[in-house]
This record gives sequence, C-alpha cells and structure tokens, in this order.
Amino acid sequence: MDKPPSTKLAYSPPRASLLSNFMWMTAGNATVKPLWFLFVTALCMRVLGPAAYGIFTSVLALAMILTLLGDLGTTAWATREVARAHESASSYLTNLFVGRLSIEVVVICTAPLIAMLLGYDRATTLALVAACLYAAGLKLILLPRVAFRAFEVFRYEAISIVAERTLVIAGGTTGLLTTRTPEGALFGMAAGMGLAVLLNSLWVHKRLVPFQPNLFDLRFLYRVHRNALPLGTYVLLAIVYGRVAPILLVQLEGEVTAGLYGVAARVLELLTALPLILNQVLLPRLTALHKDGDSEALYRLIDWGLFLGMGGAICVAAIFTFLGPTIIHLLDPNPAYAPAGQLLRVLIWVLPLITGTMVLTQAMIAAAELRFIAVLMTGALLLFLVLNILLIPHFSYYGTTAGLLVCQAIVFVGMLLRLRRHRGRPKYASISLSSGTCSYVQPEGSL
Repeated sequence: MDKPPSTKLAYSPPRASLLSNFMWMTAGNATVKPLWFLFVTALCMRVLGPAAYGIFTSVLALAMILTLLGDLGTTAWATREVARAHESASSYLTNLFVGRLSIEVVVICTAPLIAMLLGYDRATTLALVAACLYAAGLKLILLPRVAFRAFEVFRYEAISIVAERTLVIAGGTTGLLTTRTPEGALFGMAAGMGLAVLLNSLWVHKRLVPFQPNLFDLRFLYRVHRNALPLGTYVLLAIVYGRVAPILLVQLEGEVTAGLYGVAARVLELLTALPLILNQVLLPRLTALHKDGDSEALYRLIDWGLFLGMGGAICVAAIFTFLGPTIIHLLDPNPAYAPAGQLLRVLIWVLPLITGTMVLTQAMIAAAELRFIAVLMTGALLLFLVLNILLIPHFSYYGTTAGLLVCQAIVFVGMLLRLRRHRGRPKYASISLSSGTCSYVQPEGSL
C-alpha cells in the first residue's frame, strides 16, 4: 500500500502507561455503563412493555448489522497504521470519515425498503430508520477514537465515552418519556449520538488531528478497504452472528419472545465490558511483543489472559446462575419479564466462552490467521442460523441459547487448536505486523 501523505499534528500527546490507560478506561466505563444499562433495560422495559421492547431490541440488532458496511475492519486497520506513523493520522481520518459517512447515508436511505421486505408496519419502519441513524453514529464516532488509541492516550477516549453515553441517554430518555414508543426512544438516541459525533470530531480536529479535505483520495480509500477486507470479513460475520438472534426470534416467535431474550442478552453484554477494556489497554504491550518477536512472552501473556479471564468469567456465571431471576426482578418487577430471569441462568454461560475468544482473537490476528478465523466464523454463523431455525419452533429462546453455546464453543476450540500449531514455531516470531492487526474485535458488539 502506498504511503499516505504526512501532515503535521495539531498536538502530539505524551504516551501514558498501561496502568494509567487501564484506570482511565475503567473509570470512564464505570461512570456511564451502569447508567446506560439501566436506561436500555430497566427504563425501556418498564415504559415500553415486552412487545414494544422486542421491537426496540430487534431493530437495533438489524441496524447494527446493516451499518457494518461503513466499517468492515477499517477502524482496526487505521488504528494500527496510525500507531506506526502518527503523521499519517489526517490522511486516514479524513478519507475514512468521508467514505464512511457516504456509505452510512446509503444504508439509512435503504432502511425503509428493507423494512418493507420484512413486512414491518409504519411504526416499526420508523424505528428501524431511527436505529440506523443511531448505529451509523456509532460507526462514525469510532474514527476520532482511532487517534486516541493509536496515540495511546486513553484518557481522551474515556472522556469521549462519558460524553457520548451521557448525550445518548439524555436524548433517548427524552424521546422515550415523551412518546412512550420504540421509535421515539431511538430518534432521541440518534439525536444524542449525532451531537456526540459532532463534538468529538470538532475536538479532535482542533486539538489533535486536523481533518483536511484536500487529502481525500478515492484510490487511497479503496486501498485501505482492500487491505482491511480479511479482517472486515471476520468483523461482519462476528457481528451478524452476535446480533441475528433477536431478528430470528421476532420472525419466528414474535416481539414478546424477542424482548425477553433481549433483556437477558443486555445483562450478558454489560458483563463483557471489563474483559473488553483489558483487551483494549493491553494492545500496546501485545504490539511490542509481536514486533520484537518475543514468542515466549507472547504465549505467556495469552495463557495468563485465558486463565484469569475465563476463570473470572466462570465465577461470574456461577453467581448469576443463582441470581438471574433476582437481577431481572430488580430491573422490572413486572411478571411478564420473569421468564428472562430463568433464561439468564443458561445464557450467562456463554460469558466464559466469549471472554476466551477475546484473547484468542488477538493471538489469531497476530499469527496472520485472518483467513482461518473468517472461514471459522462463516461456519459458525451458518450452523447458528440452521440451529435457530430448527430449535426455535420447539424450544423458543432456549433453542437460540443452546445454538449460541454450541457455536461459541466451536469458535473457541477451533481457535485454540489452530493456535497450538504455532507454538514452538520459530517463524511465528518473525511474522510482520503488516500481515495482521492488533485491534480486538468483540463478537457481540456494543450498542
């Protein structure tokens, strides 16, 4: 790939320590994640009811899949490239912002057509359009954070997360309480996200990396997407795999069933926050080990990551097996939501597998196994779809949960066995960073 034009940075911040980055990210997420969780579960559950909450959950899941076309691995690729050459930041951010915005506009304009094909009524169609606006904002706000992560100044990202979630919660709460409909809540969330994207972009432009329209180059943008395509394929498959369940449940069982599954899935999503933070903060250390070819230290870090991460996740899963119904009751005492508590007792056991897959995904990408993980995820997704179609009519959301457990176990074991082939191979230490990226991809995604 041709070298992008070099530009002067508005400000080059000093690199922070791993501990400082971890503390900043933990503090930022701890400040707003519980509030976000309460909004998207307790408040929305109580105001909307099971059926409307099922619509809320399913259109968000569909919107997250549709708007993936604006990313396809380019965020991870740009983060790695800017980390290696800070002076290229303006080229990457300018080109990706223009390209991503253009793609998301097309996606939003086609949302009504997709809604019509799925047989949605007018209100659900509006909800899907609003969800696409919100999800598109999520993809756009990742671009300012490319600079934060590449420069290893996670305090900026922590502040960005707090500001974004605060604006989205405020907008969503206003829309929810004013209209008491899924589309009202989603349009409010989209408005808050739009303001967050604008403020983050302006701050980065003025203080860190200037956006320069004269650097836009369609050929450069094409090359970035082409090089990021293997990782982007995996990202796309992983997010579809993680988000398709509510869509299938709505089509096969109805909105109430999808809503109950969505409640339990939100609790699971919240619990993946800490493993995700650890993976993000450890990226600089992993990058250094890859670059230095220190295979022994690299595998030691992977082993400890698996041991501590999965060990902690198993303990959490055991606790939630007993407390699942109590957690759901605290979110909303409405008896209509009680089945979600029993479902959570089973669904929570996906957490250890997700946590282990987080660590192994890093290792597989570093080992230039992008094609393998893309093929593995393709097989898992196809199997998951088949299992859902076969099991949902008989076992409802428990069929979806069983399918998820089976497929997540296959992905984890497949990566683990493939990684074992690299142990003890001297050539692994010489693998160039150009063959992969050190950015973590979360299978479940984040709303």
